[in-house]
Amino acid sequence: MTDRTPDSMTAPRPERRADSASRWAPGNAAWGAAACLASLALLIVPSRLAAACGAELLALAFWLWARTADDAREQVPRWDWLRRPAMALWLALALQVVRPAIAHDPIAFAAPRFAWLTRLGAACVAWAGLELVAALPLARRFSDFPGPYAPLRPWIPVVLPCAGFLIMWSGADVWREVGSVSRVALALLVVTALLGAMRAFARRGWTASLRWLAVAHTALALVPLAGRM
Repeated sequence: MTDRTPDSMTAPRPERRADSASRWAPGNAAWGAAACLASLALLIVPSRLAAACGAELLALAFWLWARTADDAREQVPRWDWLRRPAMALWLALALQVVRPAIAHDPIAFAAPRFAWLTRLGAACVAWAGLELVAALPLARRFSDFPGPYAPLRPWIPVVLPCAGFLIMWSGADVWREVGSVSRVALALLVVTALLGAMRAFARRGWTASLRWLAVAHTALALVPLAGRM
């Protein structure tokens, strides 16, 4: 007589396979947390390549969180603007790569049509940092909305001004060397600090008030950095 093992004992249980698949699914919230932590670690490094990769990971983290949210149809479009700071930093990196090739040719480097490359690179770095600090005109008021990750939804947007601070701090040697960019950044940061404080005290919810206070404090912390010309 041959013993036959039932199929239920040899085949893996469907619920176990489903749990294992969901644990390592690309849209799992744990992957978003890992991308966010890696992003902040890269933004500390004073390198335009590290800053661009960090901004990409930050946008990826919010996209992963938004995809797994119950209201994904609302969350995904709300945070898709985070790709703009990453694109600005990639453009700054491209200008950094092109600039040495032009510098070897004195005639080309002195030409007026190449004089704007330094200003454009500085403006791209400042743009990326200022947009994450909500310091640009017509910037999205992301602090009015909770984040896409449900367990930490009220506090996730606080990561954005912190990332903006790290971008401007690690890339200060780039955007501060251009006087016009530094002056514009200083003016925008002062206005953002004042508006952020006013918006914080105008909100009824205390979590939204704290998010706007984080924006105001971050802008205020960057004012001395922008003032050193």
